[in-house]
Amino acid sequence: MIIDDAKRVIKDYGQYQELIQGDISKMDSYVELIRQHVEQIVENM
Repeated sequence: MIIDDAKRVIKDYGQYQELIQGDISKMDSYVELIRQHVEQIVENM
C-alpha cells in the first residue's frame, strides 16, 4: 500500500538523519578549526 510505503520512507529518512548527524557535527568542528587557523594566519601576516 502507498500509506505503508510512505511510512517506511519517513522512518528510513529519520534513521538516515540520525546516521549523518555525527558526520555533520564532525564537519562543523573541522570548519571551525580551519576558520580559527585562517584567522591566526591572517593576524600573523
